[in-house]
Amino acid sequence: MIGMTSSRIRPVAKFFFDGDKKFFVKRRYLRSFQPDAEGNYLGRPEQVDSDLALMRQAGLNVVRIYHAPPRWFLDRCAVAGMRVLVTLPWEKAHRVPA
Repeated sequence: MIGMTSSRIRPVAKFFFDGDKKFFVKRRYLRSFQPDAEGNYLGRPEQVDSDLALMRQAGLNVVRIYHAPPRWFLDRCAVAGMRVLVTLPWEKAHRVPA
């Protein structure tokens, strides 16, 4: 594993920075599954560990999900050195022509 990530990524103009170092987003979307008997909708924690390790090996550094993640998922991502981008679902307002 890479080690815990604790600093927040911050935007500066059109770039992202991790401290003083430019941060380049290399992401993967993680789809949710039908919740299992324990309510896990991101898969089993052991499978998430394996998936995160494979993502890191492929050079990825950000996981994007579309719902509020459980704490165990954030902890596992931090240990794997992966950042999490949470995009909450919303409906786009469509403009109706006059």
